[in-house]
Amino acid sequence: MDLALPATEPPADWTAPFSEEEIVKALLDMKLSGLPEVAEPTSAAPAEQNKRAESIRLSSGEIEDLLRHCNGHCLQASAPAVIDGERLQLVSLTSAADGWGYVAFAVADVKGKPAVRLMVKGDDVMLQPGRGGTLVAQEAVYLDGEPLCCPSGWSMRVFRWDGEHFVGGSRIQGVRTTPSEGSE
Repeated sequence: MDLALPATEPPADWTAPFSEEEIVKALLDMKLSGLPEVAEPTSAAPAEQNKRAESIRLSSGEIEDLLRHCNGHCLQASAPAVIDGERLQLVSLTSAADGWGYVAFAVADVKGKPAVRLMVKGDDVMLQPGRGGTLVAQEAVYLDGEPLCCPSGWSMRVFRWDGEHFVGGSRIQGVRTTPSEGSE
């Protein structure tokens, strides 16, 4: 099943109006601990929650440390989105070593300066434009005992703009399956 969403603009336009350096500087200037985080939904069945391993969540201080030391090579851009007439740059703070996404941001242009409209923490998380003026956060999900290299689960969550801020919907999650030998 292909869960990829269509891009809303050509790739050459994905980093406009702000460069990676401008976004990193703005993130460091705005004190991430003060940004609102969208509460986690509790719709998953208790049995499923017990199977899920502890996620790798960075504190605001750890995120700020990564931003300070990334030397302009820590943000990975996704296709931008236009929601309610506002263009949002979608970027993930990633590890320089392997591209692992720790937190994703939707960044708007407010009077010529970057402003974070949404911050989503997660395991290998990224934001993409959704349908109907939404943003979709995709991330890896680890089950108990899985090594850091190889999460078998996935999760998607849709965020909609209510005119003032983003509201998170239910999380949809599953486990990647591989066809058994001999089946097609």
